[in-house]
Amino acid sequence: MIGLVAGLSLGAQSLSLIDTTCMDLITKDDLENLLDNSGNSRVIITRCPEQTTQLRMVWSFTNFTKDPRDSLIFYNGPDIASDRIGSVQEIAGNEKDFEVKASLTNPSGCLTLLYEPNINSNMPENWELEVSCGIPCQDFEVNIDLLNASSYYTQDQELSICPDENFRLEPSFVFSNNDQYYTQSAATIQTFWSIDGNLISGNVLDTSFSNSKGYSISAWAIDSNG
Repeated sequence: MIGLVAGLSLGAQSLSLIDTTCMDLITKDDLENLLDNSGNSRVIITRCPEQTTQLRMVWSFTNFTKDPRDSLIFYNGPDIASDRIGSVQEIAGNEKDFEVKASLTNPSGCLTLLYEPNINSNMPENWELEVSCGIPCQDFEVNIDLLNASSYYTQDQELSICPDENFRLEPSFVFSNNDQYYTQSAATIQTFWSIDGNLISGNVLDTSFSNSKGYSISAWAIDSNG
């Protein structure tokens, strides 16, 4: 269902709906019923967060199907005069599940959708748009540090060790966007390791290998904002 309409304006061709909410569900059927009742040919939906200091709108589509002649265009702000993010085809391509997010440079945190359906369509398609708010992610850099000196890195960033020799790796982090929206630190980071595709969790990787061959080791991390 469409949430509380905080602002409503009728034009010759457009129905405009503006709301400040962090929880909503919008469906294709909802919008087309609004258009049928208003006599307009297109609808403009704007959703803004309740707290603009940190939150940004996040719109999630699941199992998305549409008539290719329908028009859905997203804007990074409170109206269609804001920067154009793109159409569904440009953003999602052939993906059925995708998200549209307000950018870090968008001070309002709002997103706007311009929807103009193909009135001659007989296709049974439908879609749902889940509206939510979130704190923007702050990207950070993950480095891998070697803790025991008996092993060493080559110039190609290869770790040279002997069979059954124990070695320890630990991540270090560079928080170039720290405190922009929230505080990041090593204490709030969860680290995951992959050894030839086998996943291991833990801040320190402490292991050894019995077989003499090459192994691929990688690490990634998630902060408190996910």
